[in-house]
Amino acid sequence: MEKLVKRAKKGDGEAFVLLVKQYEEVLYKTAKRIVNEDEDVADVLQDTMMTAFEKLHKLKKNEFFHTWLFEYY
Repeated sequence: MEKLVKRAKKGDGEAFVLLVKQYEEVLYKTAKRIVNEDEDVADVLQDTMMTAFEKLHKLKKNEFFHTWLFEYY
């Protein structure tokens, strides 16, 4: 996973997608608990992913990607 984080930090969108896919189910379930409508869940997930990708350079320790990702919910 840390190799994917390093690649994603260098702007590799494919690496970022692979990272996010590892957390897809838990991200969906978390968003679903926050908002009820599927359309809203999709919006929350999209906003979260865009923000996380844009701010990935701020992640200080690659091994904490999972925890860091959930800060953007």
